[in-house]
Amino acid sequence: MKSKNLFFLNVASALLIFVFSSCKKDIPVSDVIVDHNIAVLLPSAQLTLTPTVFPEDATDDSLIWDSTDPEVASVVNGVVTAGTKEGTTDISVTASNGKNAICNVTVTTKQMILTSQNPNPDYVVIGLAGANNVAIDWGDGTINYRSITSSISNVLHTYTQAGTYNIKITGSHITHLNCFNNRLTAMDVSKNTALTDLLCNNNQLTDLNLTENTALILLGCHFNELTTLDVSANTELQRLACISNRLTSLNVSGLSKLELLWCERNVLTSLDLSGQTALSELNCSYNRLTELNLSNNENLLTVYCTWNRFTCEGIDNLIESLPHNPQITRARNIDISDNRCDNTGSQTIKGWTVYAF
Repeated sequence: MKSKNLFFLNVASALLIFVFSSCKKDIPVSDVIVDHNIAVLLPSAQLTLTPTVFPEDATDDSLIWDSTDPEVASVVNGVVTAGTKEGTTDISVTASNGKNAICNVTVTTKQMILTSQNPNPDYVVIGLAGANNVAIDWGDGTINYRSITSSISNVLHTYTQAGTYNIKITGSHITHLNCFNNRLTAMDVSKNTALTDLLCNNNQLTDLNLTENTALILLGCHFNELTTLDVSANTELQRLACISNRLTSLNVSGLSKLELLWCERNVLTSLDLSGQTALSELNCSYNRLTELNLSNNENLLTVYCTWNRFTCEGIDNLIESLPHNPQITRARNIDISDNRCDNTGSQTIKGWTVYAF
């Protein structure tokens, strides 16, 4: 009798387990996310995306990966592999009920490399503008992905250890790069042909190759250690500041659109501005100039030519060459103080106020 009761008890228990199991509801996936919503890769590079499914106890947490353009980048189990075709593609990860997450991947060959030498743990600030997405590899294992627009966006990164770091900036359409005051000893911007504005002043650069950057409009490379500066390919330049370098010569003959030239505090012995008819502001102080002809620069408004090596004859020739343009009604000033000629105070000549103190 006891065994018979035990039999019925076991049957009842089994039935209860079956009933409760049958009544348990499936827990659906409510959301799927990935650790990167955007990414930028060089051709053939790889990136592993890590997905997270919510809730953690979802009944079916299986995922399917896909790419809208596998020729740009393909994906297998979250490992994204860039192809050789440049462009963009959406990498998607989708749960069985359709919940999904997307990472927009850009593949491009356009990468700039900046070398920063930090003797002490310190921070670096990079300013970028343009379009699309960019990747900044800070050289210490940290990579930032971000979208950029036509407005400058600054990105700050702090290094925890002293050292030399190669900062790699990858993006298909970067037009503005601000990297001043970052202790840069070298930079390669040759692959970024969309660059229009470059400010790399106050660094330790000894060389700057801009032969591929033909779209440049503004260049600020002042307060570096450049001994040469080749801007022959940068015919779109309108503003050039190369103050406080070690330039012994500067050829701007092909820069017909140049409006501003600051080249003071170098060791220039000559400066040919005959082709710069758009020039409105010139500062060539603290050089070794002995002559300067400004007769073709009819749009000039301001000239600083102090602390050079002009003799009185050189000063006379410079003043004689000052352009007279009746259509310009704004004040026009030239400062020729502290040259090798007696100071004469200020006087007005050909519509110019000439300062010689």
